[in-house]
Amino acid sequence: RPSDEVIVIDDGSTDGTQEILTGWQDRLPLMIITNTENIELAKSLNLGITVTDANYIARIDADDVWDAKKLEKQFAFLEQHPEVGVVGTWYVNRRGQQVQQVQLPSSDAAIKHRMWQRNPFGHSCVVIKRELLEQVSGYDESLRYAQDRDLWFKLLPHTTFTNLPEYLVTRTVSPTNIKKQREQMRTNIRLILKYARLYKPNPLAYLGLIEPALLYLYRSFQSRKPFP
Repeated sequence: RPSDEVIVIDDGSTDGTQEILTGWQDRLPLMIITNTENIELAKSLNLGITVTDANYIARIDADDVWDAKKLEKQFAFLEQHPEVGVVGTWYVNRRGQQVQQVQLPSSDAAIKHRMWQRNPFGHSCVVIKRELLEQVSGYDESLRYAQDRDLWFKLLPHTTFTNLPEYLVTRTVSPTNIKKQREQMRTNIRLILKYARLYKPNPLAYLGLIEPALLYLYRSFQSRKPFP
């Protein structure tokens, strides 16, 4: 079924977004929220959550695309599996002309294991029960990066996770500068350490620190290389 409500957060854009959105208001159950200044992703997501009373919440980045049946399939799955609070999907990454299919673990156990190694969900792929978001106070607004991975960690003891094994989302991947990659890796390292201290997982979970630590060191070395 279609979504009951579409909430668009215009986070201080200056590119004509308002005019584009106005043209869609007659075709969608659209609510437009315009931030007078950029408040960044986590605050915008929490703002969107507070203005709806929907039981299920899905979010999508402006440059990603959902399959027409995505929400219908996820809503049906959640209705049939009330123990599940977060359901994602497989997705396709598009970098210019390059296309990469990304398969993610489907079972709750496999997702919770992967959580310590890599992000087990595509952020634009998930549907989440509203009550769970309220239970953990939504997204951490102090984080500039990895807000989604932090949310999965916060939800880990509270619900069951699933990914539908279908490619239902296409994500547009833009080039990332070295400084941003370093900050992303540093944030992921901090999150793994923070939640390892809280949940005390199997010591093998600490292996998840290896990849972001090595990438952080590599990017740090790159940033210090003199220009030829």
